[in-house]
Amino acid sequence: MTPLLVLKLAATLGSVGLCIGFFSYLRSRHFGDRYPIEKLIEKEGDFVVFHFLQGLDRQPLRVNAKTIYALNFSHHYLGVILESGNGFDFHYPHKEAVIKARLQEVLGDDGFNNVKKNV
Repeated sequence: MTPLLVLKLAATLGSVGLCIGFFSYLRSRHFGDRYPIEKLIEKEGDFVVFHFLQGLDRQPLRVNAKTIYALNFSHHYLGVILESGNGFDFHYPHKEAVIKARLQEVLGDDGFNNVKKNV
């Protein structure tokens, strides 16, 4: 092997290692503790406020709870679809069960049960 090929291989392996480390950190308990679910999904009267993690300077999504048509859940993911047809994606450092439990708390049992799930 030539020294240039060895250098390229080392750089590639190093880049892959950094990517794996970064994504592991994003899914770690420490990162989730920095962003508690209670701060990411809040209730303000009749409105639900969803905060974005990416683009922290981005304004949160504030919607009337009655206009939520569907919620889609997955590991570290929440999709919100409004009656208008607009959809929003959120990537949170929490498991599906934690996100569901928080939404049930915020929307109440009736509100949560009236919303379609994973459509």
